[in-house]
Amino acid sequence: MDRRTEKEEARHRAFIAAPLLGTMIFLIAVVYAVNLSKDEASAVSQIGDDAYHNRLVSMLETYRSDLLSFFQDGLRQNTEDFISSAPWEGINTVEEFSAADRLRKCDAIASVVRGQLISAGVSNQNFLNGFSDLLNEVRKPYVFEGLSFAPVKFDSFEMSTGEGTATWDFTCNCSGTGPCPGRALCERLLPGSTFDCQNYAANLDSPYQCCVDLPASGSSCRVVRGCENGGFYLKVDINDPDVYKAMPRMQISDALGNTVRTSVLGKISFQVSIKYPIYRYNDASFRIFAITQYLNSNAASAPSAPSSKQSVPQIDATTYLEANKESCRYLFSVDKFKQFDFTVTQKGGTITCSNGLVTYSGDLSSENAISFFSIPVTITDKDPRFRVDPDKPNSYSSKHKLSEPS
Repeated sequence: MDRRTEKEEARHRAFIAAPLLGTMIFLIAVVYAVNLSKDEASAVSQIGDDAYHNRLVSMLETYRSDLLSFFQDGLRQNTEDFISSAPWEGINTVEEFSAADRLRKCDAIASVVRGQLISAGVSNQNFLNGFSDLLNEVRKPYVFEGLSFAPVKFDSFEMSTGEGTATWDFTCNCSGTGPCPGRALCERLLPGSTFDCQNYAANLDSPYQCCVDLPASGSSCRVVRGCENGGFYLKVDINDPDVYKAMPRMQISDALGNTVRTSVLGKISFQVSIKYPIYRYNDASFRIFAITQYLNSNAASAPSAPSSKQSVPQIDATTYLEANKESCRYLFSVDKFKQFDFTVTQKGGTITCSNGLVTYSGDLSSENAISFFSIPVTITDKDPRFRVDPDKPNSYSSKHKLSEPS
């Protein structure tokens, strides 16, 4: 038998080992490629998931922002609709020119506006009807770009209002005489106006200002800009723990069952600007009354209002008509009242002030044609910036009851 040389034996072993090494290298390459492919697929999947989640969150944030804007604008329009149409019986009746009466009227306006919004609201233009309608609107389901937005409903939803249990779809209005937790939540949600009535009462030079928060007795107001024309801010407080829990929550879902939930308005407090210059109209009514009551413009143009009711001079038909002329000239001479006209309705006719000039209609020459104790006065604002109805100017009606001479 032939024996292989050492050189031939080495070549034989190399011939056998080469395919094995090649197979091992190939298998290692296959395993490496498979793992690399899995890593890449996982990374691509993660990127896709992140992008899809980001789209859900982005759409939800956009929806929340839209709902917040809708809520703010709805509250503003409700308020301005009510203020511009309310009869204001008693609130607009001026019986004395004093800081005390100005404070009462200012507080009463703020209280009536807040109470009306919480109880029902008003809808002259078929818009919404107070807080309850606003809350119901933001709870409505909605579909956009294949995504479903729906309110989160809780089967058991208890709210520690001190007045019982509030459901997820609570309203501000309650029937009957029992506890009303929904109304309690709405009252805490809307603390009221931040208009500074203490300043309005006494300061005739700069009567219109709002505070970041209404100051406690004896403390100063941190003024926030935006009320210089006689409007005000409505404060909405969502930071209250019970109010935050009770606020509507929404969830966004896609066709694959992915869901994200969040509160509708967020955990923030904000102020809604009411541009309608109700306090400037009320102020102008007080100034007209002051001039016709005291028969000169000094009372109206003083830097501050008297603290209490003052003595008044003797007045008759002639002096009263002259006082209305003086009121008209005064309003036209002051920038903040320059756009105001007014009409006084008397038993014998009307007194009309326009652009600083007075005209009469009817017979106002006799004493019986003039009443001093219940005088309807209507102020018309020609400034188009604050109109609720763009087709007609704002108007403000009040009654003046002049005092007997001292």
